[in-house]
Amino acid sequence: MRIDPRDALFIDFDGTLIDLAAHPSAIVVPKDLANIIECLFDALGGALAVVSGRPIDEIDRYLGLPARIPVAGVHGAQLRTGSGMLEVPVVGDELIAIRAAVERFARCHPALFVEPKPVSLAVHFRADPSLADKVYAELARLVEQAPDLKLMHGHAVCEIKPVWASKGAAIERLMQLPAFRGRRPLMIGDDVTDEDGFRVALAAGGRAIKVGQGPTLASERLAGPADVRRWLAESLESLSRTDA
Repeated sequence: MRIDPRDALFIDFDGTLIDLAAHPSAIVVPKDLANIIECLFDALGGALAVVSGRPIDEIDRYLGLPARIPVAGVHGAQLRTGSGMLEVPVVGDELIAIRAAVERFARCHPALFVEPKPVSLAVHFRADPSLADKVYAELARLVEQAPDLKLMHGHAVCEIKPVWASKGAAIERLMQLPAFRGRRPLMIGDDVTDEDGFRVALAAGGRAIKVGQGPTLASERLAGPADVRRWLAESLESLSRTDA
C-alpha cells in the first residue's frame, strides 16, 4: 500500500532513507533523494516531515532541503516547523557533566565514537560491537544520577537524551500544524527510537512501517533503505497521477 493523499508522512533518516555506515559521517546520500522528498512534500500539501536522531543542521547539510520542510532533530528535542522557525533547547548542567564523564570513559576504549549533539549525547560502538554491554552499563550508571535524562539503545549506539524528547512527541506537535491537521499520520523508521513514533501514528488511526528486521509495533515492513526510496518514488508517481 502506497502513500495516500490523506496521509501525513513522517520519515526517519539513518537506516530508513539512507543506509547505515561504519561512522555517522560516512553515509552516502543518493543524488535524487532530496528531490523526491521535496516533491512528496508538495504532493501532500506540506504534510511531510523528516524525524531523525541527527541534529537538524546535519539533516540540512546532507539533504539540502528548503527550510519550509519541517524537521524534528535529536529524537524530537529540536523542531523546525513549516514556517522555518527552529526550536533548540538549552543544554542542562546534568548533560554537561555526563559528557565529561563519557569522554573520559571513551579514552579507555579507542574504538568508541562519542557524538555530542544539541541536548543529547550518543556513543557509537559499531567499530567494536563487543563493547555494547560495557557502554550500556556505564551510561546507565551515569543516567541514574540524572532524573531529567533517559538512556536509549539503538543500532550499535547508546544515546542519552532528555526524558521529554521523543519522536512520538514530535509527531504529536507536528500534527497540530495546519498542513498536517486532520490527516492520518504515517511513520516510517528502522530503529527502537522510532517505536514511539509508530505508537503515536497507530493510536491516531494512521500507519507504521518498520524498515528491516526486529520486533515492532508496526504492521507493515520494508526490507531496507533502497526499498524505502523505491516505495517513495512509486508513491510520488501515484500521487502525481491522482492530482492530474
